Amino acid sequence: MLLYFGILIGALVPFIWISYLRKIDVFEKEKIGPVVLVFILSSLSPFLINLLHTYLIQPTSVALNGDWLNDFLYAIFVIALPEEVVKISPIILLFFIKRKLLNEPFDFILYASVAALAFSFHENIIYIYRYGYGVIAGRSIISSPFHMFCSAIFIYGYVKYKFDKNEKNKILKLIWFPFFAVLSHGIFDFFLIADGPVFMRILSLFYFVFLISIYAVIINNSINQSTLFTQKIVIDSTSTSKNLLNQYFFLLLFYIVGCFFAGDEDAIKSLLQNAISLNGLLIVIMVLRLTRLKLIEKEWLRVKFEFPIYKNGSSWAFNGDGFDETVINQYLEEKIELFPFPVRLNPEGKTFEAYLEKKLQTVENETCYLVKVFKYSASTDFEYFILNPKKGGITEFSDKNPIAALCKIKDYENIDFSKLELVDFPFVSWVKINSPSNI
Repeated sequence: MLLYFGILIGALVPFIWISYLRKIDVFEKEKIGPVVLVFILSSLSPFLINLLHTYLIQPTSVALNGDWLNDFLYAIFVIALPEEVVKISPIILLFFIKRKLLNEPFDFILYASVAALAFSFHENIIYIYRYGYGVIAGRSIISSPFHMFCSAIFIYGYVKYKFDKNEKNKILKLIWFPFFAVLSHGIFDFFLIADGPVFMRILSLFYFVFLISIYAVIINNSINQSTLFTQKIVIDSTSTSKNLLNQYFFLLLFYIVGCFFAGDEDAIKSLLQNAISLNGLLIVIMVLRLTRLKLIEKEWLRVKFEFPIYKNGSSWAFNGDGFDETVINQYLEEKIELFPFPVRLNPEGKTFEAYLEKKLQTVENETCYLVKVFKYSASTDFEYFILNPKKGGITEFSDKNPIAALCKIKDYENIDFSKLELVDFPFVSWVKINSPSNI
């Protein structure tokens, strides 16, 4: 009974991540039917791995023997390479059978991630039967997302090859990213299986954390290249991160219920300690980094090794864009009303009619907005300003209307906004943005 409960928990993991992938697929959401089909096909793919091991590897003398070089090569060529090729095979099949489904760059990342989650689900069932209920917690937090990261890296080479018109080394990218995916998989597994000190396991966790950032950039770049891209659509980062965290919280509760059925109080104590410490921290880092996506049309961010968090003065911050663009983006290409404050700058309580014309990106990819401010009500006489959303501290009034800095533009006709920073626009005043319905 407990094993079946563990399998149920294992099934919740791909559900969590597939829900996340479909939520951030904002420009052309994939239908659930093809997603389910790829999941079913990919959940059968580990049988191919068993056949390879049975008929090709076991008859040879290739095996783990405690020698670091031997075990490293084994992790790459015996474990990682077959698994990465097998995981991606349903996507290759889908490409030839139903090519129209893969019409956007993110489609390749989504289906590769779904295939990896299905592969991991099958693998998790095997581990539960082999090692017991206790393995599902660690595999749901690390192993399943890790498979997803590697498969996305593998297919990303083709995404760069097919969709990046300015890429000069397309063939190199087509080869490099699959190679990097296999190498990453092998390095991670080597750290886990190597007969060495405890710090090897710690290195595997650090490598996992670096891959979180790489996966986030790959997702971001793929969404940025959508042919249906529009500035009016953004990802609700706040809602997405809350959903992921809540789902992992319920996953933890399900696991604890299973431990009670087993009568294993030690497992519950250990799980709670891990949830509060390392595993809980990994979940938070993973969720917050993967939901901090900045949509910039046709922008290719650099894929590089970076820690998801960094030191920002006296505090720590996450890479990516933590600003919830839905707050102001809802007014894009709409009439709005600006109320300058504090009172000393606007003693008469004047408001100004305005039009939020478009979203801009500075040289550092900071988001701001170009706004027409009309000098008189119902007038065609206007002046351009920049609205810089307030991103720290109190960002909105109690009525949920956002706060922004109104900044002056000099020589608007000749400005290249992509070469400027926000500090290049002189501050005029803080403004409260009222919705069109209040005008």
